[in-house]
Amino acid sequence: SGEIEVTAPWRGGEQTLTIRTTTIGYTGAPPTERPINDNFANAFPISDGFSSFEATTYGATMQIGEPDHAGTDNGGSVWYRMEALRGDNVHVTAEGRMGQTSIGVYRGGSLAGLQEVTSSSVIGGDATVTFAASEGEVFHVAVDYNPLPNTAGAGERDPVTITVLPLPTTSNAAATTSSSTVPTVISACSAP
Repeated sequence: SGEIEVTAPWRGGEQTLTIRTTTIGYTGAPPTERPINDNFANAFPISDGFSSFEATTYGATMQIGEPDHAGTDNGGSVWYRMEALRGDNVHVTAEGRMGQTSIGVYRGGSLAGLQEVTSSSVIGGDATVTFAASEGEVFHVAVDYNPLPNTAGAGERDPVTITVLPLPTTSNAAATTSSSTVPTVISACSAP
């Protein structure tokens, strides 16, 4: 942010124009490293069983041909590959912060061949999706976070918590959340 004055000759004299600038979005030092799973080809494997882990999108880039998750312009995603081990519904949540959190679930073996299954994008909340998965089916899950404009990138370096919850198709989902399954915690953050 700041002001610039430009003086130029005009009609036999001079004219001075003041230009005011405002920085929108992240204003800190640029990231020096990208997350390991920044590219579709380097998607981290995850399970369709209960798990909860932290991830960061700080330094993530948008690949050529990468879809806009939930129709929103994403700044850069991290990718996960999920092979369904059972034939049930799966619920995935990306815990939001004050910016825009997006999640997209896709079928397809290449970035160019992706077909959206479901997606969600939320400002200031959790992005959640639920989808049916057949045993052996492979999905790619993309998570993106963008800080709000004029927040100097507040929260961009903070990890997003991603939770995967299997939902039985024939029984009450509440029974699944109270099971004695111990969550698996995976650290998927790169050093800032």
